[in-house]
Amino acid sequence: MAETWGVPDYRFLAMPHPIANLTEEQLDQRAREMVATLESEYARAYYSGIICERRATAHLKSGAPAAAAVAAEWLREATGWYETAEALRPEGNDEAILRWNTCVRLLERYEPHGPPRKEAYEAVIED
Repeated sequence: MAETWGVPDYRFLAMPHPIANLTEEQLDQRAREMVATLESEYARAYYSGIICERRATAHLKSGAPAAAAVAAEWLREATGWYETAEALRPEGNDEAILRWNTCVRLLERYEPHGPPRKEAYEAVIED
């Protein structure tokens, strides 16, 4: 797993981060397990929203087909968590409101509108 890199008189060891080889689902599971250990109900709701929001932005940055639609689902879930956190927030703590606003702005920008397009597809077979 570790590799030695560098020049003869200056060697260093390069190792991938321990989570570098985990799948998206495994990372999500680990994050949710950590959130479950938080003592405050507010913190559990707030950080559950953070997890969803981060997954949404990762999809948006991926450029994959339908990334915006997948991200929109994650953003809608995040807003639900932030609404829960907002109701539980300590006085003067506006973090959940600010994160909710960010998600709504992203939804306005990226959420698909209207029914899915049904594009006609005709296979072209060349001899």
